[in-house]
Amino acid sequence: MSDAEFEYHGEVLPYFFHMYNLTHLNERMVELAIAHWWLATQLPTNNPDHGLEVGNVLGHYRRRKHTVVDLHEQAAWYQWSHQSVINEDMFVFAGRSTTFPWVCSISTIEHTGAGADAVEALMDLTQPGGKMLVTFPTGVDNELDMMADGGLPGFDRACTISRCGDGWLQDDRPVVSEYGPWANTVAVCEWTAPE
Repeated sequence: MSDAEFEYHGEVLPYFFHMYNLTHLNERMVELAIAHWWLATQLPTNNPDHGLEVGNVLGHYRRRKHTVVDLHEQAAWYQWSHQSVINEDMFVFAGRSTTFPWVCSISTIEHTGAGADAVEALMDLTQPGGKMLVTFPTGVDNELDMMADGGLPGFDRACTISRCGDGWLQDDRPVVSEYGPWANTVAVCEWTAPE
């Protein structure tokens, strides 16, 4: 990388590097940088342990205590013992009316095949006044691609970030790019639930 930082809505963030999952080659380098910044600075509470992550991603890279729902992935041997995962479908979990002060989902909803319904389920899991962060690569789910192409409506703040040379740049207008072998464009969406 010729430059070790990128901009996200005017914030200059360092790329996230980790040996696991080749973050220096894929979209995780920006998604995780944004997620860690968001958890440190944007939460409605100063306790990041009291939230929900849909899709077991953050625990692969740093210790975490928050609740995680992931239908298929269990906390594995390489994770710390206190990092349990609830193996349940996110829609079933959301149907219980449990809400959290923050909800985060990093490159997970594109695997549900449910597009906008998955976004709505994440919103349903966010308590009034709570915050949500969701990222997804473009080029995987047609419904999410249509949302990105339409400017990502319904979020308080949303953008796409695309590969550019040996780095990533926030796009002036939303971009939908082909996927493969990793993401070339990632949508990043923030939302605050109404009080």
